[in-house]
Amino acid sequence: MESLLGFEQASRHDNEGSHGQKLVPWLNWEEWNSVRQSLFSSSQDSVGFALGRVSAWRSRGCLPVVVEVTASIIEIQQQDPFFRYIFGSPFAARALKTHS
Repeated sequence: MESLLGFEQASRHDNEGSHGQKLVPWLNWEEWNSVRQSLFSSSQDSVGFALGRVSAWRSRGCLPVVVEVTASIIEIQQQDPFFRYIFGSPFAARALKTHS
């Protein structure tokens, strides 16, 4: 299976996480990639969607710390008017594209 950030997606039937795999709260890699891309989107709706999915993942347990911390930072940024202004502006979209 594909490894991302050191986590392997375990089968839903594998409750014990055998064979060195870790149980993860997302359903599949498509959901993981969708949330990852949406978290760093310039669209407030996309970011809101991603934060909602991470909240659902939290309720399932075994959320990797790096995902938890990243979502927490983005939640804080969403509440800060400075970040909403900067990242909601056309200048932010250009800056993000030039550094990608």
